[in-house]
This record gives sequence, C-alpha cells and structure tokens, in this order.
Amino acid sequence: MRGGRGTFDGIPPDAVMLCIIRVLRSRGSSIPEIEAGRGRGYPAGRGQRELRGRRVWHAREGIDRAVAGCLRLDRRVLGRDRADNSFQTSVTRQLVRLRKMGYIADWNPGRRYRIHRLSRPAGSLEGRIRDGMKGAQGARPGMRDRGPALMRDFVWILRHGHKDGTYKFALARALLDYCNKHGGEARPEIPYRYLASKFFEYYWHQEYRFRMRQTSKTKRQLVVVRAIRDVFGEECGTRFGRIPADKRGEAVKQILDRAFGTERGKTSIVVHRFQNVRGSGGRFYDAYDREKILRLRPGVIGFLCGNYEVLMRSVVMEWAKYLEGINGSLPRLVAKLERGHDGRGPLPGVRRAHLGAGIGECFYCGGAVGPGGAEVDHFIPWSYMFSDDWWNMVISCRACGRGKGNRLPPAGRVADLARRNAEYAGRIGPLGASLVQLGPRAGWEGEIGRRYRLCLEQGFAVWGAGRPGAGPRHAGGSGAPAGAARGGDAGRAAHTSGGAARDPRFAIW
Repeated sequence: MRGGRGTFDGIPPDAVMLCIIRVLRSRGSSIPEIEAGRGRGYPAGRGQRELRGRRVWHAREGIDRAVAGCLRLDRRVLGRDRADNSFQTSVTRQLVRLRKMGYIADWNPGRRYRIHRLSRPAGSLEGRIRDGMKGAQGARPGMRDRGPALMRDFVWILRHGHKDGTYKFALARALLDYCNKHGGEARPEIPYRYLASKFFEYYWHQEYRFRMRQTSKTKRQLVVVRAIRDVFGEECGTRFGRIPADKRGEAVKQILDRAFGTERGKTSIVVHRFQNVRGSGGRFYDAYDREKILRLRPGVIGFLCGNYEVLMRSVVMEWAKYLEGINGSLPRLVAKLERGHDGRGPLPGVRRAHLGAGIGECFYCGGAVGPGGAEVDHFIPWSYMFSDDWWNMVISCRACGRGKGNRLPPAGRVADLARRNAEYAGRIGPLGASLVQLGPRAGWEGEIGRRYRLCLEQGFAVWGAGRPGAGPRHAGGSGAPAGAARGGDAGRAAHTSGGAARDPRFAIW
C-alpha cells in the first residue's frame, strides 16, 4: 500500500495519466445515471447530446476513486483526513494535458460539471508514455538506469557550466517546457524554430518589461537581445500578447538565423554549447544544424517530464543567481523569471483609499480627477519593483498615467513623492504600514531615492510630463523639471535644479 496516512507520495505524472486513460477507456455511465446519482440535471454542450444515453461518461469523483485504485493508493488520499490535495491536483493536471491533446471531451463546454469521456483512441499515446517511463527509469531489459546520471549532468550544467550569458538556462527551460506541454505525445525531434520562439518569449519579457542584463560582458549584448531590438527598437510599449503576428514572426526568424543558425559558417551558438561540459558526451540530445532540429536521446523525454517541477525550480534559481551577479540592483528576480507576464492587475482598493483621503488631483500634472477618471500609477515602474507597495503608488489622470507608461518620472519628483507619503501616512493605513517596512522616517526618504536611482541605472527611461509649474496641492506646486525626459546627464541636471536639491535627504546622486 502506498501513500500512508492519506498522502500522495509523488508518483510520476505519466503513471497518473496512464491510469486516467485506462479509467476513461473502461465502461462508464450514461448522463441520466450520473444525474440520478448526483440528484440534479446537466444540460449538454454542442455535439454531445447524441451521446447522452451511452455509457461512456465518467464523473470526476469516480475518476479520482478509480485512479487511486489503479495506483494502489491508500483510500485516505481521498478522505477528509488526507494530508493535502496533491493527488487531486495531479489528476487535474493530467486531465488538462489530455484535453489539450484532444483525447478528452466534456459534457458541457464550461467543464464545470466535471463529466468527461475519452474522445478518441489513445493506444499510441499509451505506448509512447510507457516507452518514456522505461527510458527514464531504466526499466528496459539490459538498459542501465540513466536517471541519476541525467540528473547529475543537468544540475552540473546549470551550476558549473561555462557561461558568458544566459543561453544555457533558456535552452534548459525551453526543453522542459516542450516536454511538459506534450507529455507522452512529445516527439524526440525538436525544431530549432520552436526553441527560437521560446527564446523570443523569455527574452522579450526580460528585456522590455524588466530591463535585465543577460551577459557579464558589459560592452556586449546577447545575439538574441540584439535580434529582438533590431525588430522592436529600444522601447516597445506593446503587451506581449498583442504583438502583431508579422512582428513576432520576424523576431523569431532573426533569432533562428542569428542564434540557432550558421551565420559566418559557425554552428549554432546555443544548441552545441549547452552540453559541451565536463564528460557529458552529448548525453541529452544530438544536434542537426542542416535540418535545424535537435533529437532528444532515449530516456530524456521521460526524465524531463517526470522531474519537471524539480528541474524547472533549479533552472529558475540558477538563472536568478547568475542575473543577480550582473543585475545587483534588480529586485524580485526569481518572481520575474517564474511569472514573466505582461503586467499587474487592477487596484480599485488603492484608488478608493486615496480618493477617500482627499487626494483629488493628478500627482503629475495637478489636474482634478474623480472616481471615474482616476488611475493608480506606480511612481517607480511596476515592472522594476514587481510589487504593489503603497508608498510607490499615486493617483494620476488617464493622460499622465498612460503617457508615463513603463518609465520613471523626472528625478525632481522624488521629493514630491516623499512629501505626499509623509502627509498622508496617517490618513491611509496601508500607506503608513508600507513606509514602516522601508524604515524610520529619516531612512525611508533616502530609500525611495535610492530605489529610483537603481531603477534609472537599470536602463529605465525618464518621462517628462506636466505643465511647467503645475503639481499636486500637497507637493508644494513643484512641476516636472525641464529636460528631465532625456535621462542621463539631462536628468541629473534637472534633479539638481528641481525641488529635490533643496533637501539633502533626497539626494540620489
């Protein structure tokens, strides 16, 4: 018996998937029988009504029980005294994978009734899953267990492989994402174009959202980053999900040609170097530049699928450690690598609290704003801070909030933000609490200036906004200093001539 005291002891995901397929392939129930058992009716989705009376349907609770029995688990993994929901979570993930591969149909489109059937034969999928599991576990007769050796080499590459940049981490992540996406259906041949598309996804976010340096060579950029910049320029205000297909295709083509191609007669600068480390001997794949594919070796797909969570965590942590060495001022690196999405969500509570405290003017231009026109803006861009700290959020009008975008305000406005925080800390509870976390009054004022400076050094542009002399009432009428939008020396000059220079606590240079 496995899973003592109602626990689920980490059975490989592919084993769970095999059991789900076996359960769904067995005789199920008709919809009237499920409705009678649950005591309610269920309307059908389009295309499923003619199957209402056939015994091909399986309710989720029945699937859980049958899979637990197939795996010979302690029945307490389903009981009230179970240690956690890890078993149910594993079953859900494999159901989602099967649905994406087209093997599962649902009684209703929204899937909220949790009634499923097998939509097409899965014999070939079962065979591939079994082959992958045998390769990962060394179960094939006469074949040595390669799992420990693969794990040792994979971790060694991440930790000790020679790195001038972050390509090894990106390729490791792309291989893991590929195997996790396709599971037992994964083919050993991976086109270079797929890898180029994943590199575009990873590096676009890190370049345009977070401004992460990717190489220890200070005067150079990675070829992938240069390729992306050649297509999009220095700034790209478009969200990743809204990039036009032609632009996306051009960027992927540039990466494919320049990083995975054979420019100037050289082999791929990414694929061949990944496993070119101490005694690995091409353990994970063989590369074919002419065909533009790499072929995973036997057992590697099962190894990557079966250890996905552990390996992905290792990739993210080692990537973050490397970036910390060359991006010392960049906060929350691990979260940015793991999430890497386009932006934050709405913040209605922040808006209500500021308006309720009497802040009825745009922080940047001083214009009046009401509940319908007020927006919450992160003074230091959210994509740098990657957190919703109340001391860093201000109320703005739509024009200023959208005009500023992912840029810093002029340096002279740091003093305005500090004065705003000091004035309203007692009226807005979360604002005061966030300042306490920064340090005592004499400390948090300087800390805000320090974070502004680090963000500027990371490469974030400076926005010049506001009418000359305009500013919110609580900021003492200090507007945006002229010339601050240019950043660099111009930004420094603006700072020394703006309000911040009058108070040495706000000196950030």
